[in-house]
Amino acid sequence: MLPESLRAIQQRCPVRVATAEALVHGEDGPRLRTGWDEVDAALGSGLPTGLHEWFGAPLEANAGRRAAGVPPFCILLHLARQLLEQSPQAGWTVWVCDGQRPYAPAARGGDANDGRLLRRSLFVSARDGPTRQWIADTALRCRAVRAVMADGSGFDRAATRRLHLLARAQEKWIWLTRPPGERDTLSAALTRWQVRWHAGSGTGGTAVNPQWKLTLLRCKGVPLETIPDWILEWDHAEGAVRLSTALAGAVGLPSGAPGFAIRRGYAWAQRSSA
Repeated sequence: MLPESLRAIQQRCPVRVATAEALVHGEDGPRLRTGWDEVDAALGSGLPTGLHEWFGAPLEANAGRRAAGVPPFCILLHLARQLLEQSPQAGWTVWVCDGQRPYAPAARGGDANDGRLLRRSLFVSARDGPTRQWIADTALRCRAVRAVMADGSGFDRAATRRLHLLARAQEKWIWLTRPPGERDTLSAALTRWQVRWHAGSGTGGTAVNPQWKLTLLRCKGVPLETIPDWILEWDHAEGAVRLSTALAGAVGLPSGAPGFAIRRGYAWAQRSSA
């Protein structure tokens, strides 16, 4: 089923995907600008090709690290949309999910004519780790695919190294979501990020306007002690996730720091077990 789906999208994109000029080119190859100036500056102009990991927030604000996590799909949808904006011919994004998946209307975006991401997304469900690894590997080898988002729960260092080296060789991005309890698991990821619930002041941290704390856990060559946490807040009225400027000073940023707009980030949808 998967090979047939990949062949179908490859036929719709018969020419090998070329790197677009809008992508930043460094000594280590193309980089994807996140759209957040401070984050891009901390990373050295953006996310390089290869494997990056995102640890989700616990399902409950007071849950421990061993609890299951909510994948930060709002951020991953934003990154996939950034790739399309910076490289309009970038190809497809394959989403390899287990139990939870992005909310499809969020991939469409808020504008009536903005449906490129959803039209260039392939969603695949797989319950067990080896199958998810195989799907991610197969997708990275497809010339019509430029990015893969996969549930990386249970992936060991050997698995992440294989996927990272393949993504680097293909000049593609792979983003793994992992539960918070796997932070101590060895990995070959270039960067690792933690997304936690944040109980802010005012209406922050509520179901209407939830807040998250974004922490950079690993980035080769970056002194993490100099990197602040970023507080993101869901703007229900505008349907976006932004940097909470009111809290920026508390995490080491100027109080007038510009907002980090994550366009139509939306939440996630949890697949029923039925």
